[in-house]
Amino acid sequence: LLAEATGLLEGVSQRSESAAVLVALGRAHLAVGAILEAQNSFTQALDLASGGGELETQAQALIGIGLTERALDDEEAAAERFTEAAQLYVQVGDQRAADEATRLLDG
Repeated sequence: LLAEATGLLEGVSQRSESAAVLVALGRAHLAVGAILEAQNSFTQALDLASGGGELETQAQALIGIGLTERALDDEEAAAERFTEAAQLYVQVGDQRAADEATRLLDG
């Protein structure tokens, strides 16, 4: 079922320039263990969200990138991403999400 959802999201992402769709696709890839595909989707989402000033989506993409870096045993890079995400969540006034991003630093 998750693989089917991933396939559907891939089709949507090819027709859409939506950072949010790419974040969802990255999460689906991550859930099925497709780490490099997830990292690619999150990176594309970050690029799009950065260009559009979508701070919350940027933070979501950074969390995703951090999770892929952690899965690839790059804890230092993951910590940087989680910290960046927490800072963005503070900027948009979402302290709960900032706290969750900070908790990811503990592994």
